[in-house]
Amino acid sequence: MPPAMARTLSIRVTNQLSTPPETTACQKLMILWATGTFIALAALTASLPFNRRSFQDADSASKGDYGNGTTAPDTGNTAWMIVATILGTMLTPAVAYLYNNMYGRSSSLLVEVVTITSAMIATLWIVISFSLVHAKDANGDGILGFPKYYYMFAHTYNSSVIDGDSIPGSIFAVFELAFATLTPAIVASAVIDRVNVYGFLTFIFVWHLCIYAPIAHITWFPTGFFRDHDILDFSGGIVVNMLSSITVLATHLFLNWKGAPKSEPRAPTDPKNLLFNTIIVWFLWFGINAGKAHSAGAAASQSIVNTIGGTMTSILINHFIDMALGVEQNDFTLINPILFGLVATTPSSGVVTVGGSMVIVIIVTLATRIIANGFMGEAHNSQYSIATIHGLAGSIGFLMTALICVDFVNPYYSLDGLTNGIQTPIRHHLAVVLAMWSAGFLSVLLCLFVTNLFVTLGRPEQSGKGDYAPTPVGPFKANQNIEHNEVYKHESTFDAEPTNAEAPAAAEGEGAEEAVAPAENA
Repeated sequence: MPPAMARTLSIRVTNQLSTPPETTACQKLMILWATGTFIALAALTASLPFNRRSFQDADSASKGDYGNGTTAPDTGNTAWMIVATILGTMLTPAVAYLYNNMYGRSSSLLVEVVTITSAMIATLWIVISFSLVHAKDANGDGILGFPKYYYMFAHTYNSSVIDGDSIPGSIFAVFELAFATLTPAIVASAVIDRVNVYGFLTFIFVWHLCIYAPIAHITWFPTGFFRDHDILDFSGGIVVNMLSSITVLATHLFLNWKGAPKSEPRAPTDPKNLLFNTIIVWFLWFGINAGKAHSAGAAASQSIVNTIGGTMTSILINHFIDMALGVEQNDFTLINPILFGLVATTPSSGVVTVGGSMVIVIIVTLATRIIANGFMGEAHNSQYSIATIHGLAGSIGFLMTALICVDFVNPYYSLDGLTNGIQTPIRHHLAVVLAMWSAGFLSVLLCLFVTNLFVTLGRPEQSGKGDYAPTPVGPFKANQNIEHNEVYKHESTFDAEPTNAEAPAAAEGEGAEEAVAPAENA
């Protein structure tokens, strides 16, 4: 290679690693062309007749190498899973809308990006990633499924995917998609205003295939590495809460290194509807918690009971703490406890008793508030950061699952915790937390670095639309809470008429005397 050409290439690589340019029109065109080609080829090959029997023969999955299930679908279980799938699917835009309001964004940019991201992941899920997560192990090592097993949802028409499931594999596949879209929605909620949209979509594409799919497989597949080593995550303690918060913190660290503009704390956009948005999220959360039982049986019922009991306990214990500390009450003294309760019960909702769920929530609440308020500078009655809600509370709730789980609640898992004298689960759960926050964190950083080499991830400057994302620890610190409390007084000031002292100064002359006269008479 000539010296001049080598020097030019070296300069380009150096610029790309330090301050990469914005996404060019050519890059955008290539992304759109590749996406369209991928969808077209997938749809074309799926429509060809050679794969026809895999969708119609209910017994083919059990005869070949493609599936495991042999149980005939049950209409009652299938009906419940249809409802749970609808609830779980709608949870993703509901969470995006809640965080869009909660962290003070003035536009619907987050909701739009989450919708596009969910559509991209749904396409990947249908074509390849459902196989990566829920097909037989590719090499028998419990790390990743073989991608050809459920290509375009093959062998799911009228047969179950997991042994013992009495629901069609098709509704199982779409239900599991809800977790695959919820996790990046949480990530987007924390970083959307610091990233280039095209760069973020490219990152999520790579992240979904290289990080989410392996972690979901080892956690939930019956012979996955985590599942095979007495590790319980009923409905998303690792895959949703822990993984999303790790990705959030790694992305913020990477963007800080790249010099992307930092966000500023803001009060919510629509405080009057914020509590209502949270209640909607609570309602939809029943879909992913109880639906993870994959049937309308005792485990699903217990999951609903635990979600209600745990969240109500969180509201009550937080209220008592606020009373003891003299915390001024506002919407967030209810919103934060609801989110804590939902996150804390996620990994354990189908494997503990209602009393165990209440104990888990109490411990999670106390530990999270002590760490967040005492060491991270977050105020008691303002919105907690996503890293605190999903990362800190989610990790503690996952650890507590190994302490209190009992085998009679859900015989499918058949595992007792430390309260019954079994020490293996808590040791393995602690190892998982350490591994996720170390190896998982480094894996996300590597994914960010590689993605940024092709498409710029960070924004060159802050958006002019007033859109801001929460900081990793915050977004409101104690000394920033004065203005926030004024916004959240129960006597709303949004519709109040301005007082004379606040009215603009009147013009000079007779008009000024007339404007001042009513005040003097009063």
